[in-house]
Amino acid sequence: MLSKNLRIMKTTLRFIPLVAVVVLAFSPFSKARDPEFVALAGWVNTPELNAKEGRRVHTILTEHKIENVAVGSAGMTLNVLKPRAAEGRKLLAKAILNEGLRIVLYDEHGKMVSPETVLGQKKQ
Repeated sequence: MLSKNLRIMKTTLRFIPLVAVVVLAFSPFSKARDPEFVALAGWVNTPELNAKEGRRVHTILTEHKIENVAVGSAGMTLNVLKPRAAEGRKLLAKAILNEGLRIVLYDEHGKMVSPETVLGQKKQ
């Protein structure tokens, strides 16, 4: 009887780490989930705009350590990690107003938004 209980206990102990890993991996508090990217800005996909605007946008965000990815075919969309989107949107809004970047900003819902709105200014 003792040896049967010992075997059951050994078998159970072998599976505890596996169960713990599965529970942690699927937990809503798990940090192992994929990062969520959101649309931040966009522009027409032409060699000229990619060389100027695309490169400048990437430089601005990279200087502030905001990870970004541009995707698209006819139009380019710049995506950033959701927690850094508001900061990136403000940086690009300032660049549009100060440097004349020819890009469109998107709000947290993916709708176009003016740089003045992002910065809390009134349009003139």
